[in-house]
Amino acid sequence: MPESAPDVALTANENKPGRIRARDRRDYAGEALSNADFREARLTRVVFTGAKLDGAAFSDCKGRELVFRAADLSYARFQGVNLSAVDFSDACLEGAAFHQAKLEEIVLYRTQLSRANFYRARLHLSRVEEAVLRETRFEKARLHSSNFSKADAAGACFFGGDLQNLQFRSAVLEAADFREARVEACDFYGADLRNCRFGGATLTNLDLRRANLEGARELTSTQLSQALTDDRTVLPDGSQGPYLRRSGAERPRKPAPVSVE
Repeated sequence: MPESAPDVALTANENKPGRIRARDRRDYAGEALSNADFREARLTRVVFTGAKLDGAAFSDCKGRELVFRAADLSYARFQGVNLSAVDFSDACLEGAAFHQAKLEEIVLYRTQLSRANFYRARLHLSRVEEAVLRETRFEKARLHSSNFSKADAAGACFFGGDLQNLQFRSAVLEAADFREARVEACDFYGADLRNCRFGGATLTNLDLRRANLEGARELTSTQLSQALTDDRTVLPDGSQGPYLRRSGAERPRKPAPVSVE
């Protein structure tokens, strides 16, 4: 009988110049791999802990059980990847591109993701607690059953996204954009939602207890009356909750005119 094929940890197309060609290798911890080309690679149980991978290309890669803890992946490219059970905790992914990526059971705990782009990406069953997501873009992304508690997502864009069963407990979402998004069964307990935008959003079954919505725009009376609020909720007009229908508290206060002497 012919011998079975070896369990190859990393396979890349060797006919294309510049591609990573190593086989049967599982440990790149601490290595300098800036701008490395892993496009279309198949990675299984590979360790990149602490590696320098800024600008690296992982587009169209398929991988599972990978470890990128504390790696530098700033401006790395992950467009079209299919990743599962990957640990990015404490890594730097600032400015990284995840367009149309499929991501399941991903650990992004305390990960730096400012200005990363998840356009039309799918994120499922993942941990994003305490991550830095300032000005990160999730336009038309599908974010399901994941935990963003205590994340700093100030200025993040969720425009047109599909957000279901997410935890945003004590998260900072100041000035985030939820316009045209579907936001269902999400927990914003204690979250900072000041100056967020909600125009055209579909909001159902939200927990807004102790959340701060001061200055939030384009919320409707129906949306707020269907959400769970309490006496620690700060409503868009700056008043304390719970929200009472037809109270007008869904409209932020107009700034006082500046007097000119």
